[in-house]
Amino acid sequence: SYYYGKQSGVTTFIDQWAASLLSRNSATLHLLQPTNAPYARTETRKFGAGELRSVPARYTGLASDFAAWEGPLRERLAKLVAEVRPGLIMLQTPLENIARMAAEAAAPSGAATMVLAHTLSPQMSQPAAVAAHGALDARAAVSHALAGKLAPDTAVLSPVLDLDFWRAGAVSDLTRRTLRARNGLSNRFVLLAPHRFMPTKGQLDALEALRVLNASGHRFALILAGEISGKEEPYAERLRAYIREHGLSGDVIWLPPQDRIEMREWYAASDAVLVPTTNEALGLVALEAQAMGVPVAGYRAMGIPETVEDGVTGLLSEPGDFAGLAANVARMESDAEFYAQARTRAPRFVREAYDPTAVAAQHEAFYRGLIDRARRR
Repeated sequence: SYYYGKQSGVTTFIDQWAASLLSRNSATLHLLQPTNAPYARTETRKFGAGELRSVPARYTGLASDFAAWEGPLRERLAKLVAEVRPGLIMLQTPLENIARMAAEAAAPSGAATMVLAHTLSPQMSQPAAVAAHGALDARAAVSHALAGKLAPDTAVLSPVLDLDFWRAGAVSDLTRRTLRARNGLSNRFVLLAPHRFMPTKGQLDALEALRVLNASGHRFALILAGEISGKEEPYAERLRAYIREHGLSGDVIWLPPQDRIEMREWYAASDAVLVPTTNEALGLVALEAQAMGVPVAGYRAMGIPETVEDGVTGLLSEPGDFAGLAANVARMESDAEFYAQARTRAPRFVREAYDPTAVAAQHEAFYRGLIDRARRR
């Protein structure tokens, strides 16, 4: 897998997926990731009877330069396969070259191969990439929306959520009130948008909605939390300029990337979570928020309708309709009956639709089937 960043949905997916599967099985997962950190070393974490080994494929150059890390990744993968003789090689980065690389590495060992897609990038649906994925034993995606963008035989494997961690009541009311008071939010309706900074994540739409809301005399506050990569710094500066130009400085709090404990506290301190994304494969933020009992306002795009029960656990508008987004937030603030019901129903929806035990069993059965078929070849 490519390293997507500390707060990315892919990183969260991998962490929770590994923890759930390994704690249930006596298995070892080697997570091979290219890195330009010169002192990166293999690290091992125990999960019950299983363990996760993070294995670096070191290279020199920029993370965005695939040519810089393709060679070292290919070499390290071949060496790792020869060392551990895996039953399954899974791609978390569905690029054409890496798919071909995995198929080549698996051939001598007889390992099963698959791709599990988390994101929709322009490269993924190109004919060459689809053909490369076809050389693998199976392909899967984290949502029906994403699977529908790929090949017809793409399976759906939902994320394995840690619902013992993301749950209503996990953060004390004292912690919630203290966090709000410390940041001047005690008398505000607080909106949280915890996404990596990039145009498709919709931070600009969130600011547009905030401007509309507060122009009508309300006092909403918006929390922006996420990682800014170097290539997205111009977008971040565009957001800062918008905040200055529209006099929103007193209504916006800009946070650095948060760890999962900090993020859980911010979910608890918020009144609603915004997901105005346009290219979200699924939407872990929406699921985590609702599991915490926080309603979601977002766009009806890609995988988001699979993660929000529109009109029940949250409210969705059409992509780009920031006025509709603002109207949905205003309804949450003004319609006490709907809001109370949404807070109650949201955790129930997530637990029923994404029951971690059932989802983990689905993953296990899928992987075991692939491995068994590969062994019979």
